[in-house]
Amino acid sequence: MTNTATTNDEEYAAFNINRSNEDRLLTTKEVCSMISLGRTWLWSAVRNGKFPQPVSVGSRTFWKLSSVRGWISAL
Repeated sequence: MTNTATTNDEEYAAFNINRSNEDRLLTTKEVCSMISLGRTWLWSAVRNGKFPQPVSVGSRTFWKLSSVRGWISAL
């Protein structure tokens, strides 16, 4: 039996292993923590074009660290 959380963590680590720091992919939870706002606000801002679009990897959604930092810098 495979633990789903462990599998997801391993897949996430694999996405980031060969990326530079600025190209690192962030989860929704990490983005919300960085911007100190909730998931509802985040998805609303994405829909309204006020926050960078995420990238999909398989069935998962991530944001590029550089995009999030760029958004923060533009505030």
